[in-house]
Amino acid sequence: MGMLNVGRDEIPKALAGTGTAYNAGQGHLCMGDSTTAYNASQTNLQAATNKWREPFDGAPNVSSNVFTAIATVLGPDANFSWQEFGMANHLTAGTMFNRLVSNQGTKSVGAVWQLTMQITFTIG
Repeated sequence: MGMLNVGRDEIPKALAGTGTAYNAGQGHLCMGDSTTAYNASQTNLQAATNKWREPFDGAPNVSSNVFTAIATVLGPDANFSWQEFGMANHLTAGTMFNRLVSNQGTKSVGAVWQLTMQITFTIG
């Protein structure tokens, strides 16, 4: 998983209390069907039409240097091939923090899928 440049730029804002939080009120896990390779200069998912942002199920878990968010996608939503993922701080706009390309299969109508994103921060 790669942090995007725009996501990196949110960290100092968070420290200063001037950014938009990735929390239970504003955080969304995102999925799309693009297989375009990750590039740090990207600012959103790369899918043209098949993309979805699902609000966090609740407050993210923060434990030491690990941030974990979960979103449950219900039956009628995001029924396409899940190929790319990210985390954003708004339903339609805001800032995409990161992006990962990974084939997780195709969600079908009626299926309920849960996406868990865990981000570990390290120094060095």
